[in-house]
Amino acid sequence: MINKLKTKFIFINMILIFIILSLAFATVYISTSNRLIRDSNDMLQKTIEQENEIYKKDIGEQNADYPPPPQILTFAVQLDKNNNITNIFYNNIDKSDTSKLVTLVNSALNDNNTTGFVQNKTFRFLKHDNGNGTKIAFADRSLEINTLKSLLKTSVLVGIGSLIAFFIVSLYLATWAVKPIQKSWEQQRQFVADASHELKTPLTVILANTDIVLSHKDDTINNQIKWIDYIKTEAERMTTLVNDLLFLAKTDSHKNEIIFSKINFSDTVWNCVLPFESVAFEQGKIIDIEIASDVFLKETIID
Repeated sequence: MINKLKTKFIFINMILIFIILSLAFATVYISTSNRLIRDSNDMLQKTIEQENEIYKKDIGEQNADYPPPPQILTFAVQLDKNNNITNIFYNNIDKSDTSKLVTLVNSALNDNNTTGFVQNKTFRFLKHDNGNGTKIAFADRSLEINTLKSLLKTSVLVGIGSLIAFFIVSLYLATWAVKPIQKSWEQQRQFVADASHELKTPLTVILANTDIVLSHKDDTINNQIKWIDYIKTEAERMTTLVNDLLFLAKTDSHKNEIIFSKINFSDTVWNCVLPFESVAFEQGKIIDIEIASDVFLKETIID
């Protein structure tokens, strides 16, 4: 029982910890993903709004001085009315990469949406119609993808390590938490064993003396008074033990529960009268009692 209780404690504790860690890591992952998407869309919008001048670069132009590229690699292409590339903005693709650029542009043009993904979702694009034709901005998602993969890997490793650590802690806490229960359980078992032993002795004496009395059925009560006295003495001893057990049970309960019950008052009165019939008979007296059957008391408090 104690081992089952310990196992249940650890199991419930680990389930709760797993749920909390999962929610925490999922929140961080979703928050980071949304931030990266927002930053990428902001860069696309800024790239669309940059019309010329210092970031403008024609295809094949290689040696001009440009500021360092942004953290999120973005570039844009200006198309004329016939969807031919006229200019490249934020261009980090040399002349040999023109075919790749054309592929990205064609994929974006084939997509009817204003924004979306191309090249197996490695690039995000944003299209904008202007007076010269169409301008398409692209954002490389390598940083976003690598960041999310790294975050996911880190979350898994940290989660596994945390679960192992919490399992060890839960194992220790379970052992520590069940110690009082285990002690109480052992004490209860010992108490039941002692109580059973104490009750067994008077029961043995009562049964033995009853057998003696029954074996001399024709004998008078006066001749067997010794055995009857033994039976009475042991019965009184059993009554004392039972009363002590009831007292302990009430003491350990810490509170007396109030139970509302329907009571057969007729039976209660008869039960109170019956023990005195033998006493009245020995004294040559008659107990006269009349009570209707099945008289019930409702909502009576039983202590």
